[in-house]
Amino acid sequence: MSYSLAVALLILAFIVAKALWNKHTRPAPFPPGPSANPLVGNLRDFPVSDPHLGLMEMARKYGDVMYFDIVGKPLVILSSQEVASDLLEKRSAIYSSRPRFVIHEMIGWADMLVFLPYGEQFHKQRKFFQQAFNKRGCLAFCPTQLSQTHVLLQKLLQDPKRYEDHVRQFSTAVIMEITYGHKVASDDDPYIDITEATNKILMEAGHNLSIIDFFPSLKYLPSWFPGNWFGRLAKDAAPFIQNMRDMPFERPAGDASPSFVSTQIEDLQRNGGASSEDLQTLKAASSQMYAAGAETTWSTLMNIIATMFLYPEAQRKAQDELDSVLGGKRLPDFDDRRSLPYLDAVISEAMRWHPTAPFATPHSSTADDIYRGMYIPKGTTVFVNNVAISMNDKIYSSPTEYRPERFLPPQSEPLPVNIGFGWGRRRDPFVL
Repeated sequence: MSYSLAVALLILAFIVAKALWNKHTRPAPFPPGPSANPLVGNLRDFPVSDPHLGLMEMARKYGDVMYFDIVGKPLVILSSQEVASDLLEKRSAIYSSRPRFVIHEMIGWADMLVFLPYGEQFHKQRKFFQQAFNKRGCLAFCPTQLSQTHVLLQKLLQDPKRYEDHVRQFSTAVIMEITYGHKVASDDDPYIDITEATNKILMEAGHNLSIIDFFPSLKYLPSWFPGNWFGRLAKDAAPFIQNMRDMPFERPAGDASPSFVSTQIEDLQRNGGASSEDLQTLKAASSQMYAAGAETTWSTLMNIIATMFLYPEAQRKAQDELDSVLGGKRLPDFDDRRSLPYLDAVISEAMRWHPTAPFATPHSSTADDIYRGMYIPKGTTVFVNNVAISMNDKIYSSPTEYRPERFLPPQSEPLPVNIGFGWGRRRDPFVL
């Protein structure tokens, strides 16, 4: 027997022995899922193209808790509101961390709140948001949102063909003023270009896992190596991301209106001063607002606009409701929301019918767990398939149809709150 064959057989024997050992020593069976290959697990079974649709179809066979072994790393897909709530909210003590996002480490973004593991840094950043965006804090930022909305409407009237650009500028202007106190005064404001470039980096890096997260040693490949897109992205993006964080802090103190950053710095100074560590934490928190907030706002608004193009009857009903409440004499403000239930339903249904993010940012379990007789090991990456939840015909009647009326009496189907804003202790801190 040749040496190479002996080594191959030894490795194969080790893999088989390990699999048998794990099977007989774990306290309960794994959740249902496709049979795993001894070498690569379910790597070949995981849908690559439109995975949210492929996994939704697989859930019809395996159930709303599916298990995958991705080259030895456990992964669970949740496909219903009930199981996602059971694990990520009712058992949030062990399902609130994050897996490792290697690509975000490489570009200098891993310390953003959305990617942080559950721990001290997570709590420090979240505390900043909770202090600033309580009910009173949110009300303080309403004038900014209204004034920028009026600017957006004026631009749409003047040049409707550029609606996509106008919405992006609006998203940037709102976030920049709330976060840093910077007022975007023109279309060529440098922060508009920075936001657009940042969003491209974020989209390329992704909100979810990629191949490098399962094989972290790939980060050490040279950037010129074939297929090493993540190395090239990190090389180009890391300096830009650092500048994106630092640039707003380098503006003269008197050159900005009250904001999230200025309020937090004042609070730190009242309580003994802001250390360099505090400022770095604040930079990370504010860059999350700047980068993710602008992109999320833009994506959501573009989704609603596209939906109105497809369903003009819903748009007409919403306009009729506005005219009835406002009499055509003024623009709406936040106090009018309770008087505009159909418009509210139009927005909620757009978020349900076509979720901005097909998957929630993955969670990670920090302890072994038994759920419904199924074993979910410590370190499991947990995905929620937002599309599967939004298209669940047990919750939503005729789910593929766009019908705002589903959220109004007498139907009153459940609002898709978690689909848009997350779960448990990882829920969006800006949601009251």
